[in-house]
Amino acid sequence: MPIKDMTYNEINQIKAEINSFMELIKKNFYEKSGEEFLEIDNSFFRNISKHIMFFKFLLIFGQDNHFINTIISDFYYLILSIIKGD
Repeated sequence: MPIKDMTYNEINQIKAEINSFMELIKKNFYEKSGEEFLEIDNSFFRNISKHIMFFKFLLIFGQDNHFINTIISDFYYLILSIIKGD
């Protein structure tokens, strides 16, 4: 399989998706609960979302892999669990 480098357009699209995801977390969970969304929260959730995007990238350019799908699902569950305080 040939190696495909990401274009600037694709990178900008991924950044926009991460920013949109961060806004979703901030609006739907922190603003509704009245808790303050600290910079450390922003950094942590942004880091997790970058990992999710990385694994999605692997799925797009690799084989459909149950293991990678499970990791992505676990990251989403981790985010929800932290926000809910579980």
